[in-house]
Amino acid sequence: MLAWNDQLGVDVGTATTQICLLGQGTVLREPSVIAYADERRRPAAVGGEAKALADRDVPGLRIVHPIVGGVVADFDAAVEMLRVYIRRALGRRPLFSPQVVTAATTNSTPVERRALLDALRSAGCGKVWMARKTVAAAIGTGMPTDTATSHLVVDIGAGTTDIAVISVGAVIASNSLRYAGDDFDEAIVRTIKRQQGMRIGKATAEEIKIRVGSLSANLAQDTLRVAGVSQETGDMETLELDVSAVPHVLRQMITPIAGEIRWMIEELPAKVRSEVIKTGMMLTGGTALLRGLAGLMENEIEIPVTIAPDPLSCTILGIEAILRDPDSLSLDGSRYSRPRSRHDVEP
Repeated sequence: MLAWNDQLGVDVGTATTQICLLGQGTVLREPSVIAYADERRRPAAVGGEAKALADRDVPGLRIVHPIVGGVVADFDAAVEMLRVYIRRALGRRPLFSPQVVTAATTNSTPVERRALLDALRSAGCGKVWMARKTVAAAIGTGMPTDTATSHLVVDIGAGTTDIAVISVGAVIASNSLRYAGDDFDEAIVRTIKRQQGMRIGKATAEEIKIRVGSLSANLAQDTLRVAGVSQETGDMETLELDVSAVPHVLRQMITPIAGEIRWMIEELPAKVRSEVIKTGMMLTGGTALLRGLAGLMENEIEIPVTIAPDPLSCTILGIEAILRDPDSLSLDGSRYSRPRSRHDVEP
């Protein structure tokens, strides 16, 4: 890479966008949200400020989530958001087009990857290297991805669940589900409305999910005070909600993910399957923070499960590692393997 250019790692997620600078680590973590003030699409707020407005019916204000299901859903909004975030991360307007490493969902289509690439370039970026999200997440966990032994990594984000088996730095089996944390929030919205007659927004549902934070009723709170719209009066009220059903809802929402992982393991070649059963599964992404998730997955899939030390940062940490040596990225971003010395010994 040339020293004249700023060198960035950008993780554009459904819920959160993170940016790291080469040699400085992660310098920006903001919600992937933008608010427009009028029909001329003039941004009124971006990031945390826009998210704070999401649950409020502000006249003349429209909230846009540019990334849905892990892919670009509103190109112009994505460009505007990325342009703002890149300037915030650098603390200035870039003098030269920055060189960037980013990550796409594991089974994204060429059209979806092109949309992300074009959005970054339209936001002012120069050359862009694109890795698969599970490759970046695996590197970010510290998993020994360069060895011949197979490892399973599962990243449960807001818009997608990425599942991959990685060996010798390459993805050898993968799947990507458009089913993740946002679907959990919608299930909480429906449950609260059905059981308690109160209409809450997705931002409030996400807050409930985080504050309950458990798949076990024994580890969760029974009640929470939240803001919502009463179905009886139609007014905004602050009420004490019974959230004892939320752990059960979350457990139900995890079941399809566990089933997909179990199916993928069963379809692996015998040698790879035996290695995965031995090495177990590494969980990353925000949903991995739910207490009791590792135990539930172990019971459902019958393999060892480990939660990454920092599940929210695994992808950006992996992107930062790739940023130091992007030329080792190959196979259309599905392999990252540095040349090994003849003195290296296979563990």
